[in-house]
Amino acid sequence: MKKGTWLNIISGLIAIMFFYAVYVQLFNSEQKLSEKLKNVFSENAAGILAWLIPAILIITIILLVYKHTRLIGFWASFSLLVVFNVYLILVMDRVAVDGQLNYGGILDNVGLGWQVALNILFIALAILGIWIERYGAAKNPSKRMRHLWFNKNSDKNLEEKNLNKNVMQG
Repeated sequence: MKKGTWLNIISGLIAIMFFYAVYVQLFNSEQKLSEKLKNVFSENAAGILAWLIPAILIITIILLVYKHTRLIGFWASFSLLVVFNVYLILVMDRVAVDGQLNYGGILDNVGLGWQVALNILFIALAILGIWIERYGAAKNPSKRMRHLWFNKNSDKNLEEKNLNKNVMQG
């Protein structure tokens, strides 16, 4: 498949997941997100985060949709998912009551392990999106990796060659 097709699939999957998370957090939750966050944060912080988190997710969705901002969207997705995973692992594991987690995630009915696994999958997709966006889907990825690994100064050498070429022509 072409680079654009892969980027559309990856950004679409991440955007759909974030859209579902916003929908669940704002409209389809038995317990409001601010109530869930009060388990860990102060009441004021929970109230602010209850609106800030969906707003950030919506901005990230918009960044993922447009080609010119897609790389920023992938980085934002990666960052958000890593932060949420750290939150789940460090905080929610300690405040779980009777094995039930109440963390405001999109999968409230599953355990911590499944939510972390899902997040790791989407972190991997975000990394793949960043990779394809930056370096393209080369026909021979191992050749591209060798070039990046062993020719660290290749971009600098290329700039010098272009500069020398322009000086000679001018």
